[in-house]
Amino acid sequence: MNSNPIFVFLISVIFLKERASIIKLIGIIAGFIGCSFVIKGDFYIFSFKSIPLSSIYSIFSAIAWAIYTVCGKKPTKKYGAIETTFIASSIGCIFLFLTCLLLKLNIWGEKFTGFLSGIYLGIIPTGIGFTLWFKALNYIKPSSLAPFQYLTPLITLFLSILLLKEKTSSVTITGMFLIFISIFLTQFNKKG
Repeated sequence: MNSNPIFVFLISVIFLKERASIIKLIGIIAGFIGCSFVIKGDFYIFSFKSIPLSSIYSIFSAIAWAIYTVCGKKPTKKYGAIETTFIASSIGCIFLFLTCLLLKLNIWGEKFTGFLSGIYLGIIPTGIGFTLWFKALNYIKPSSLAPFQYLTPLITLFLSILLLKEKTSSVTITGMFLIFISIFLTQFNKKG
């Protein structure tokens, strides 16, 4: 998922005619590498012995999210963040419901706690998170907004240190530094 800003940058340059900036691209790649360090916990992020199918799915997921972000710019300007989130979520619910019916999946989950988890996920990270994402698209270009996703593993790391008393390493500190550099390069570059 952390490759998403790369795809948002490329799609924004191609379809939104955003000006390509080498500084912004360097920032996006630095953030990707930084996230990889934080998530993996080592410097060996590019080992290609075998590429699991899940990695291919992840890349397609990142491309889909990039398209969703870039395509969300225009409706958000026209309808607003809440309306755009509502419309996108409603369409998504229809497809999810039809998929569950087609695959004969239990929509309600095996346990009531699973159902409650679904409600939480629908309201907090999806409803509120997507609304804030679309609201930010009103003020920031997609290629400048996408690198903020690099903060997700960073926030997770801080919470795990704070709440779970996990230890950091030189790899994670390097990754955090690269993420901060990434945000700086992608936000404060005047040309792109």
